[in-house]
Amino acid sequence: MSSFIFLCVTLFSTFCYSHPIDTIESQLKSEGVSGWIHGSNTSQGLYVFTWRDPKNFFQHFEFPLITKSPQTLELIKSLQRHDKVKVKGAFLKYPAFKHIQVETISILKKHEESFSLPKKILEGSSLIGKVHAIVSYPIKKNFGAIVIEYGNYTLPAFTSAPEEIKNLYRNDKIKINYRVIQRKNAPPHLKILTQPGKPGIEILENIVDQHQKNLTLEGTLALFPKSPQIKFDIYALKVVDSDGISRNYTLVGKTNELFFEIKDYLESIWNEKSEYANESRNHYNNPFIQLKVKGTTNIISPNQANPQIFIDNLKDIVVSIKK
Repeated sequence: MSSFIFLCVTLFSTFCYSHPIDTIESQLKSEGVSGWIHGSNTSQGLYVFTWRDPKNFFQHFEFPLITKSPQTLELIKSLQRHDKVKVKGAFLKYPAFKHIQVETISILKKHEESFSLPKKILEGSSLIGKVHAIVSYPIKKNFGAIVIEYGNYTLPAFTSAPEEIKNLYRNDKIKINYRVIQRKNAPPHLKILTQPGKPGIEILENIVDQHQKNLTLEGTLALFPKSPQIKFDIYALKVVDSDGISRNYTLVGKTNELFFEIKDYLESIWNEKSEYANESRNHYNNPFIQLKVKGTTNIISPNQANPQIFIDNLKDIVVSIKK
């Protein structure tokens, strides 16, 4: 068991910097590195730059930006999230994390934010969605916040009754009563409406209720490509219910050997039908590869990105190809 725990820790630990860092460092000192502003907080003096591998969208690194030049600092302060920029400078090799000492920064393309929501959300008063994230509880008295997945949208939602989010888990299926709050130059938010005797949030399915349950689930094959967060490709079962709520269950063998046996088996099937894959926010899904999986579910943290299915035998995964 200890070796398997080590596998899980290794699997989801931060990806060690490798050859892309050398390329970035060389370009910083010469023609410059192109990328995007990941975040900008002028009140805290925090600015973060994202570099992405042009051959692999999921391979990316984030670097804090600092500069000694007052003129360059003023330009950095004017930047917004998703602005495309070119940076010249050098790495400062801090003990904990690499920072970029910026000599010059130029704007390649300003990001034009679109904050539109579909009519169904704008004119609605309730919706069924999935918990995408939970803000640490509580932030302050009479305030709580979550992020809800609804179709292709991720919607920040606030509540004046933080006790309603206290026991939520990521991937919970919920129904909320809300109104839309819109402000100029800011994305729309949802205000969760709580009334006496009428909670603003109703938990329809609490994902943690599946913990340590022996289940048989059906869905399609999903792929999470290796990235700075995971060291190699991870395969999952994508399950979609009648309300369109989807969950990805990471497929894990109960031993190291079985884990890699499952990975290699699903990789060979994926490669045969890879042309049918669809790109999602942080993974790919292949609707032509259908799975029936038997195993034990594992949900150990409210912020766990995806539930896991622990599998005893490769035969517990039944694959069929949609024609």
